[in-house]
Amino acid sequence: MLNPELLAVLRCPETRQTLHLAEEAQLRELNARVAQGTLHNQAGRAVTRPLDAGLVRADAAICYPIFQGLPILLVEEGIALPPAPAPAAPLAPAPLPLPLPARDASSVPHT
Repeated sequence: MLNPELLAVLRCPETRQTLHLAEEAQLRELNARVAQGTLHNQAGRAVTRPLDAGLVRADAAICYPIFQGLPILLVEEGIALPPAPAPAAPLAPAPLPLPLPARDASSVPHT
């Protein structure tokens, strides 16, 4: 949708962080909230039309909408994103088996 060279130079107008295109799942969720009337921008105004795409700030806190191919890079038009869930803690490795006690030659049966 956006020229990769343009995307490489675009920055968040508030923090100057890099931006990347919103994932399809994020876009679906945002547009579902538009349809429900529950999506608001940083200025507190309701977002009333579905986003064609979005630019997400590097810290994933804000998405700037793209309408008809034009990114709206105004601080007040940014949309706060819910915090990403914390990654699951890695599973602990299985405990190692306990070593067998050493045998001395006197305890081994002779054949």
